[in-house]
Amino acid sequence: MRIVVRRKHLIYTFIITVVLCIVSTFYITEKFFTYENDSKNALDQYRVCEDKVIRNKNYKFTSPILYIENECESPSLNPLKSSLQNVIDQYIANQKIHTASIFLKKFNTNESLLINNNEKYAPGSLLKISIMIAILKMSEKDNELLNKKITFIQTSKNNKVQTIVSNSIKIGQSYSIKELLKYMIVYSDNNAASLIAKNIDGNIIKSLFSDIGLNVPDLNSNDLFLNINELSFFMRVIYNGSYLTNANSEFALELLSHGDYKNGLLKDIPSDIIVAHKFGESGNEVEKQLHETGIIYANNNPYLITVMTKGNNRDELAYFISEISKTVYQYNSTN
Repeated sequence: MRIVVRRKHLIYTFIITVVLCIVSTFYITEKFFTYENDSKNALDQYRVCEDKVIRNKNYKFTSPILYIENECESPSLNPLKSSLQNVIDQYIANQKIHTASIFLKKFNTNESLLINNNEKYAPGSLLKISIMIAILKMSEKDNELLNKKITFIQTSKNNKVQTIVSNSIKIGQSYSIKELLKYMIVYSDNNAASLIAKNIDGNIIKSLFSDIGLNVPDLNSNDLFLNINELSFFMRVIYNGSYLTNANSEFALELLSHGDYKNGLLKDIPSDIIVAHKFGESGNEVEKQLHETGIIYANNNPYLITVMTKGNNRDELAYFISEISKTVYQYNSTN
């Protein structure tokens, strides 16, 4: 009887030992691979999130930083991103927009977020920012360039139809390039932009796009499409003051701060907030596009916001831009 009991005891002990070995092996293996995967993910995240420094390489001994690009978004802005995505989803569900993209960069902390960066848009008048940068760059080698007088003889056949323009140059009158810059940026006048463009060295425009990391455009084509991150490079370069002289960077942003379009980014934020901004419209009879980019100088915490949209009705697109701007402003005012 004792032998039987002892055998049963040995069998139970053996079974328990085997089970414990299996469980231990499984546990150790799982922990090993979990740790390995976590380490790999951490390394992957580190690689993806490395800063990409874009420098101006046009000098012999110096290489000024144009901007610092971090491909990872800031987790701290996830609550804001969720709120912005909800606004987009609501407008799409109500058929007020077809699609939209948003870029945000907080300059003091370098935090950023991107929504729908893969979508491409026709920038429209937002490209006037690049024209301004190019002519100011040329003026740094020709002190009298901005004072050069140009007579407006006729409207260019290449000008696209504008639905948003508040003031325009007059046929038969002469304007300095500096005056034309005001009409182009503040009033978004296509005629002023055409006159300035005729006085720009095409190589300067090509160099600008190349220097800030964009594909060099075909200057003879009207088909240029950019995503929202690419479009935002121009404002970042001006704000950082490392492509143009400090004086020209200040002049450019001051011009942009007088832009008289009020139905987008500015509509629902306090009127005493300084905003250096530019809008752009494009599209066709089937689909309209309306975009706006601007630096909001709020509460000693300036940030760049760019909103690009597609839809059937430009008024609805403007309402959407204003709501996005209000949401971002309110969030930044409390965080």
